[in-house]
Amino acid sequence: MKTYNISQLKTNISQALRLVKKGEKISVLDRETPVALLVPLPDDSDSLKIRHPLKKNQLKTIFSGITFKDDIQEILLEDRNRRK
Repeated sequence: MKTYNISQLKTNISQALRLVKKGEKISVLDRETPVALLVPLPDDSDSLKIRHPLKKNQLKTIFSGITFKDDIQEILLEDRNRRK
């Protein structure tokens, strides 16, 4: 098992991930204290699927009865005024 301290990992993240893809396990240390373990995902990993964001019309179907504002600036200004 390879070992990287945090600063080494930050500098060599691409190299470390290539090793993990090949099956290597990497221990991450913070001042010689283990804090994380990088391991390859199993081939049959269904737990990490990419989800695409829902479209606005899909959201309206899911949250029927709730209205959505289109203008993010308006939402932020309302929030700012409410906090004053």
